[in-house]
Amino acid sequence: MKIEQRSTEYKSEVPGRKVFGVILHSTETRRAVAPHSRGSWHYEIGRRGQILQFIPDEICAWHVRAPDQKSPSWLIDPPTNWRISAVNFCTIGIEIVSHADQRAAGIAYTDPQYRSLRELCAELEQRHGDLFYEDHGALQLDRTDPVELDHARAGFSIQDDGGFLFRPGEGAASAAAEVSEAIAQLAAITADRDVNHRQKLAIQARLEHSIGIGNRAQGLSAVDRETLADLNQFYRDLLDGKVG
Repeated sequence: MKIEQRSTEYKSEVPGRKVFGVILHSTETRRAVAPHSRGSWHYEIGRRGQILQFIPDEICAWHVRAPDQKSPSWLIDPPTNWRISAVNFCTIGIEIVSHADQRAAGIAYTDPQYRSLRELCAELEQRHGDLFYEDHGALQLDRTDPVELDHARAGFSIQDDGGFLFRPGEGAASAAAEVSEAIAQLAAITADRDVNHRQKLAIQARLEHSIGIGNRAQGLSAVDRETLADLNQFYRDLLDGKVG
């Protein structure tokens, strides 16, 4: 994983800072942008998966104004007389480049972005230990980002409080279960290969969903991959009119 080092003046060196969490953001721009006086962040992931670092982990960025919608229990307040939010004091901010036009085109985030996000989170956990993850929009009332982020695809596991932990292996297990369930439901149809038009459309939709989950998963076993290959072949036969 390559991290391109950049710099910015928009940061705060606050004594006693410790990293307990990561806040996920989307830039709402079509391309990477630099921090500014109204906001800054530690990392930014571009559409090609490039990772830019503007601020070292041990220095505070200005990426969350205030946790006025949700204040996680693990937040700690900064030292007295420092005008910085508790979120900014103990978290790392990651911006992911995404814009409404890109989402309208069906690509909210690219495969390289998801891959880089997983790699970056794994690296951050090596440096700081297990971390808590939150969406910017979950904490701050006037924000909704990261818009349309697929958390499971990024390796996150949702918790009871709505936050996330980075558990990429659980994503693989979930994908394997999805693929196995699809195979079980389609077993009889695969055997006789006799379906009507309505059934065909329903099967096609289910296959697209299951194959998509399987193809995006990280760490599937050899058996799961073989099962996924069978699903792909049946899907191609369905589209070619060899089924039904």
